[in-house]
Amino acid sequence: MGIIGDSISTFQGYSGGSYQYPKSGVYEDFTVQDTWWQQLIYSKMSGACLDINTSNCGSTVQKHASKGQPSFLDRYSKLVSPTVILINGGTNDSWSYRLPLGSLDFSLPLASLDEYQFAQAYDKLVRLCQRDYPSAQIILMIGDCLRDFPTYAQVIKDVAQHYDLHTITIDFGDRRSALTYQRTGTSDVNVHPNKAGMTEMANQAWAQMSAW
Repeated sequence: MGIIGDSISTFQGYSGGSYQYPKSGVYEDFTVQDTWWQQLIYSKMSGACLDINTSNCGSTVQKHASKGQPSFLDRYSKLVSPTVILINGGTNDSWSYRLPLGSLDFSLPLASLDEYQFAQAYDKLVRLCQRDYPSAQIILMIGDCLRDFPTYAQVIKDVAQHYDLHTITIDFGDRRSALTYQRTGTSDVNVHPNKAGMTEMANQAWAQMSAW
């Protein structure tokens, strides 16, 4: 399985670029085996293994000039030969930076899609993965924080429907619950799962995948 994600899918030494986990003084005894994707691949799926995890902390699906992290479009090509590609993005586009949503236009050729708006950038990402990894199954994850940004979540659903792809929806219910989200500083709302939240993500993902 190849992973294209943001900080929620990172771990030091296992994903490209900057990382969220571990963070000194915040995530005690947090190991790579605690991440949602390691649990999904090695504890839930049969015979699966990690291809490449291209996730990068603070990254967005779309390109934008104000942030230095490479977008999903810049990193998808780092995968090697995945049989499954799982895309987990949109939280930074919406929650963190409020970047332009834009609109989908499936009639546009690949080269004409706008990489600086979420909708067409997401469409382009999927098209590029289909072109460059034609034998891979592509799965689109709709993260928990996108419940607060339903228009971004709807883009992912519309792309999935258009290309006949599976989606995984993650819903923790209460974002302020200490069970699932790690606290940072004085904030009572966070986007980064703690260990229990990672397990919940893996459980929810596998429950949906195993039903296909």
